Amino acid sequence: MSDGTTATSHTLLVGVGGIGCELAVGCGAASARRLLDFDVRALARHGQAEAISLSGDADETDDMSGEAMRRAAEDAAEQVVAVVEEGYSLAVLLGAVGGQTGAIVLPALARELKDADATVVAVAVEPLPFEGAARSEMAARALGQLEQAADLLLTVPNRPLNELCDPALPVEEALARLKHKAIGAVDQLLEVLCDGSSVGLQPAQMRRALASAGRGAFGVGRGSGDQRVEDAIRDACANSFLTQQSCQQASAAILHLRGGRGLSLQEVHGATELVANLVGRVPVQTGLSTCGHEPDRVCATLLVTGIRPPQPSDDPLAALGQYEDLSFYEGVNLDIPAFLRRKSSYRLTR
Repeated sequence: MSDGTTATSHTLLVGVGGIGCELAVGCGAASARRLLDFDVRALARHGQAEAISLSGDADETDDMSGEAMRRAAEDAAEQVVAVVEEGYSLAVLLGAVGGQTGAIVLPALARELKDADATVVAVAVEPLPFEGAARSEMAARALGQLEQAADLLLTVPNRPLNELCDPALPVEEALARLKHKAIGAVDQLLEVLCDGSSVGLQPAQMRRALASAGRGAFGVGRGSGDQRVEDAIRDACANSFLTQQSCQQASAAILHLRGGRGLSLQEVHGATELVANLVGRVPVQTGLSTCGHEPDRVCATLLVTGIRPPQPSDDPLAALGQYEDLSFYEGVNLDIPAFLRRKSSYRLTR
């Protein structure tokens, strides 16, 4: 069994733009890291030696054209690719796609890294609804380009803040908590992508499973006590970036469990069955690692890939509820575990 150590020596984490850099700095599960931004002063605030300025020595980039930004992104990509050539075979890109930085730099960087034979996973944060239609349209175009350029594109959905947070929270505090949640989720995802599990899915097998996987979604959760596995998987669905739609439209699923040495074979089988009920006939690959740090706790990471949206329908009722989140699902027709049908009480409160 694994002793709980994480093999991060071959994983490169790249933060792009303001939000991407914040997420990358907050994540601890990567030994190689690069921060890319046009805002020199924002990069300086991070105090990172591995920061790469996309604007050279300029402090302002308001007058840069889209083509100039694209050339700057390609120049910066050469420095990032040099890290890949040192043996970092997995590159994880973080960034928001509602602005020019993410929309231009993320796809260009993904293409360069893919050409360098790296497995590229892009985690893209969508704009929130109140940011307007223009940013949503820019994000949609960027996501389409990223899906073509990266091996796997994971989106952080633009769910309204009031679905996840106490409506009385100040906006600044609510956004800070959502960023904290995203950092925790990406951190756990990185551990799974690099975990040298001796049971089930190995890192090399994981990278092969992610190659050309298309669009995906992921959720992370934790559980303890008598129903720790069920609680962990429920948490991964309710307190996550998974949606009912993403699970229904996926073509593959990966489940990773990390628990104490007392984690039983029955619990592992039960977890796999729960996920199989959730994703239907989609094949589920399971990986398992153990550690002695938290013997009574189980961490579950659920990753669905190959998401293919349904064809447009002339029926105006067909699209109703297609973006409904798992934590709010009240239906009785889907063949999913009963505990996933209950409305989650999870909220980010004071």
